[in-house]
Amino acid sequence: MQPLLPRDLRRRRTVALAGGLAILVALTACLRNETGAPFPVASGTRAHGSLPPRHDELAWVLAVARDHGGVPRLGLPDARLRLSRALGDLAAGGPFAEPGRFPTDEDALAWLVNAHVAWVVALHNAPDLATREVEALRSVPFPLAGSRWTLARLEGEVLARAPSEPRLALFLNPGFAGGPPLPGTALEGHTLSWQLAEHAASCGRSASFWSFDPARRELRISAFTAYMPGLPAPLPQRARRLLDLVPPPAELRVAMVAGCGEALQRCSVALLPLDTRRWGHSS
Repeated sequence: MQPLLPRDLRRRRTVALAGGLAILVALTACLRNETGAPFPVASGTRAHGSLPPRHDELAWVLAVARDHGGVPRLGLPDARLRLSRALGDLAAGGPFAEPGRFPTDEDALAWLVNAHVAWVVALHNAPDLATREVEALRSVPFPLAGSRWTLARLEGEVLARAPSEPRLALFLNPGFAGGPPLPGTALEGHTLSWQLAEHAASCGRSASFWSFDPARRELRISAFTAYMPGLPAPLPQRARRLLDLVPPPAELRVAMVAGCGEALQRCSVALLPLDTRRWGHSS
């Protein structure tokens, strides 16, 4: 074997140094999340081929948020890691991440809503977006299904697929402090109907959705209802429809019907102002 000449040693050292630098750059990019995503996105952990996909990681994150008053502040490293994995599963390309190829419409809707919920939580926990208004967050792009999406695009896709189901919009709060709360867990296609009813009931129990002044015979509903498709435009008819779709607490409903009539015809209807500040800033 011939001894290496000085120029050969230099060449090998250069190659080794270049390789080391390449690895260092890759690691740095990973740590800095230089993927164009506003929140770290891990490699997908879901096995391609399982339809419909599971949403265990997102369900875990939502349970953490629920235990902290529903505010999606991910102070725990485990919560950020689990959300990063959920985003990775959603970002993965291929036929199993395309809602158009899901076996049922309910599976597709659940996937789209879960993507919206996951990215709402992520955007509200992205340090670089901490000063953005909620409306601005709706146009921030992120990786999803092998492409680039926004909350606004996801919202439009959900509502276009189910224009006659107003309750779906209750899952699509982009982070308004006075809007509907986060769902208690991830959605699943086979339980979507039940989850719609359960979440609507929880929204109806919120003080920011219904208000009734019996002395003045004035009924007020959340201004967020303007985001809900398929509802009557006139407020009295809208309120009557919501009485069944997003029911208030039982005692409040009894008082409303007693004072306003079954069709709410004896009361005026107005809108409750919507607190459009970010989550965590409501009074």
